[in-house]
Amino acid sequence: MKKIFFSLIFIAISIPKILFSQSSAIELTFTASMNSEYIRLDSIYIENLTQSCDTMLYWPDTVLVLGANAVDEKNMFTNTHFKVFRNFPNPADGQTSLMIYVPDEGLVELYITDIFGRTLATMKQKFCAGHHKVIFFTGREEIYIFSAVWNSITIGIPIVNLNFSLRNSCKLEYGGLEGAPVILRSQLEVKKFMYSIGDQLLMMGYTGTLESGMAASPLSDVTYIFQFATHVPCPGLPAITYEDQVYNTVQIFSQCWMKENLNVGIMIPDNETMENNGVIEKYCYGNNQDNCDIYGGLYRWDEVMQYTTTGGIQGICPAGWHIPTDADWKVLEGFADSYYGAGDPVWDILGWRGFDCGKNLKSLTGWFNGQNGTDLFGFTSLPGGYWSGEMSFVDLFQTTKYWTSSTYDNIYPILRGIFYYGPDMYHGYNVAPAAYMVRCLKDN
Repeated sequence: MKKIFFSLIFIAISIPKILFSQSSAIELTFTASMNSEYIRLDSIYIENLTQSCDTMLYWPDTVLVLGANAVDEKNMFTNTHFKVFRNFPNPADGQTSLMIYVPDEGLVELYITDIFGRTLATMKQKFCAGHHKVIFFTGREEIYIFSAVWNSITIGIPIVNLNFSLRNSCKLEYGGLEGAPVILRSQLEVKKFMYSIGDQLLMMGYTGTLESGMAASPLSDVTYIFQFATHVPCPGLPAITYEDQVYNTVQIFSQCWMKENLNVGIMIPDNETMENNGVIEKYCYGNNQDNCDIYGGLYRWDEVMQYTTTGGIQGICPAGWHIPTDADWKVLEGFADSYYGAGDPVWDILGWRGFDCGKNLKSLTGWFNGQNGTDLFGFTSLPGGYWSGEMSFVDLFQTTKYWTSSTYDNIYPILRGIFYYGPDMYHGYNVAPAAYMVRCLKDN
């Protein structure tokens, strides 16, 4: 796999006659990838876990507008819904594709300019109503501006180019009509799908027999990429270094996880209490640092959360990562289970549930009495035991428990448990002092 490292420099550019949306509504755009190759979504399911409502999008409709009831209904289906979707792959790597939605037949003019406004490539063509694919072959510039004009409306987006050292001339090429003309379902049913800032969404993408998805709480316009690769390092991020320790990564569909349990902070004896003192503290099983190096540190929930109660917070994870929420874990369990998919109501049940998700997340070795897992997805959960307060350290080789950043009844921290004697997983909450493992999840 080609490893790409780059930095983006955000430049304030004045571009005449280009329209950028400033609506109060939030627009969610969905696309999909297998590693770095684009694949087409058949459908997208979005559930508001907070307000218990859902909706479904079908290709070629890949946009959901949240809070669009503020939009003038009289103009909802007028020419103002000419759209240009973000390019994919993004950043471009020699070439990239864009989707343009034209509400009604007409001449479309396409322009590629550099940041100084110089025109580098053009294309003019009559488009029928519908979604049209345009392929842009990049040249020597690091940043381009793509502009599309239809019916006196101009929309522009910036395109970042990775291979700007190539001696190629940039060009535009028509990629064809994608699907029949449609009225966007997101516009028709937006009033039926409720969303308030802070709500948590479960978003699932489907292509053929495959499913992928994630949980998120969007605050502004965003493009979500459903990743259908699994059991591979996270694309472009095979490992990270945090507090002088290297953590490998593993892509499990649309979730990028650390492959190892977190092991950060200073070890303190288990008869001492972790405190809010600005220093990350951990217990090591048996008060032995070697066990932290093998299985990860054991942390009390307040320490994990850095003494806040906000779900999905970074906590003791590195920047750009977070303590997984209860919803994040439900998505993972649905990915891992061979019977119940992500989004199935079974994952809401407290106690033991699922068919074989625990077995499929367990490591191939190390579990008591030979009750090892299949490690189908590269999660490689090891049986590091836990600290149970008065009983001290228990269940090495038999159990591992993970904290979530969510609470039950807004009081009790929610946890996950994988045990040697069963293939399923435990979904519960903690009411007494305890210290469990932490596995960090990359932000969407």
